[in-house]
Amino acid sequence: MMNLKNYISVILYLEETVKTIDAKITELQKQKDNYKKNLELSKLNLRLDMGNEGVKQLQTGEFKVSIRKNTSVKILDENKVPTKYKTIHQVEKIDKRKIRKDLKNNTVEGVEIEVKENIQIKEV
Repeated sequence: MMNLKNYISVILYLEETVKTIDAKITELQKQKDNYKKNLELSKLNLRLDMGNEGVKQLQTGEFKVSIRKNTSVKILDENKVPTKYKTIHQVEKIDKRKIRKDLKNNTVEGVEIEVKENIQIKEV
């Protein structure tokens, strides 16, 4: 069996590695968001430049770019939209706190209390 110091060293190393990866994920998400903003801004600028020049279509040796119209529905006031266009989305969720409370006095079908053990490491 590994000695206790080795276990703790491995666990602390893995915990720090997870924190480092989480920080990298956060940083990468920020970079992704910036790239998406730059992408949208670049597309907008290209469209505005083409519109200002009166150009609907242009082609280079490698690319063909055109401005096309599309339509989408924009909701101005949800309260004024007739009910025939509305749907109700309900999400069923199980209240584990309420089940835990009820399990103290009686049984609840389909559930049981699961006993787990966790390791807690504190620096001394």
